[in-house]
Amino acid sequence: MAFDPDAVPARPATARELRAQRRRADNRREFFAARRGAAATAQDRAATAWDQWRALIRDLPEADAERLAEEIADAMADQIDHMTTLQGDRP
Repeated sequence: MAFDPDAVPARPATARELRAQRRRADNRREFFAARRGAAATAQDRAATAWDQWRALIRDLPEADAERLAEEIADAMADQIDHMTTLQGDRP
């Protein structure tokens, strides 16, 4: 993230904005809980978890989002390596 010396500091959120953020978070939580509950297979649950992760990562500060993205990218790379081995793509 580049530093902008001309950037104006963000103003604190108003009470109305905070309520709206909480409402969106509650709605998102309920939506994904329902999707997880309806997931019939582990693959469906994984797809739902990935969708929820993508929705949540957008709301984090950039440094936190980048750190968490690195962690998930490493874990996924390990699983991809394992799956390609299972499929015979590697000796």
